[in-house]
Amino acid sequence: MQSILKHGFGLKASRSFFEKLSPSVVKGMIKDKGFILVNDMNYTRESFADMASKYGNLIKFAQETRPGMKSNQVLDLDGNSERLVSGRVELPLHSDGNILKTNVDLVFLYADEIKNLKYQGGTTIVDFKKALEQMPPHLKRILDEEQFETLGIEKGYYPEGVEPYWFQMETYNDRGWTKQFNIYLNYKEKSQGISWITRLRGFSESENERFFFELDKYFRKYEHSYLHYWKKGDLIIMDNRRVLHARQSFDKGSTRLIFRIQLSEPI
Repeated sequence: MQSILKHGFGLKASRSFFEKLSPSVVKGMIKDKGFILVNDMNYTRESFADMASKYGNLIKFAQETRPGMKSNQVLDLDGNSERLVSGRVELPLHSDGNILKTNVDLVFLYADEIKNLKYQGGTTIVDFKKALEQMPPHLKRILDEEQFETLGIEKGYYPEGVEPYWFQMETYNDRGWTKQFNIYLNYKEKSQGISWITRLRGFSESENERFFFELDKYFRKYEHSYLHYWKKGDLIIMDNRRVLHARQSFDKGSTRLIFRIQLSEPI
């Protein structure tokens, strides 16, 4: 097993090594290192859910007919052009569950089918804990002192209680051992649709654009982030309380089917 970034963020393990680890050991590793990457796994949708269930409580969605849902536990991120969260457009940096007000501790991603994806459709994972510690004062002051508001836009994905109202989003969720970042960064490519929008209360449109552009650029610096281009059989398990993640857009000539499971740990 090896670290992915020089400062120790992210772990890469072989399949044989990973399968010998207990869920409690893996959870301890990613609590410290952010995420683990394992290549050459082989799951069905059902066996993937069975594996993840050993780590805690799988989050089940009442809306089983939500776009992309073939079960109420596994979301197919299948690149359907009619969708946004599970579609082909970019997905900005965020941690899961905050717009839906769902407590998500761990996120499991498994690449079931990958074709014609060489340099697109990648997943960025950010070491938020380290990024916050090293953040320039002018950015951190905004996070600490200003008020963020978010609007869930994608019809059919967010429940009626979320859309179409702007609501206040607390910047952090203090977990004791780390601060989870609740803010959803904004889309850069807006022409194909957006699932959400976030703004700073009292800031002009140009000020909002300038701040979110600079914050996104800072998070994606090499020392804070890892960009993963998927191959069939790749498994990533990340601690949603410690990291942010994002998706690159990808074109219609490619296939990218990622199974996603969200999980909450027993209290």
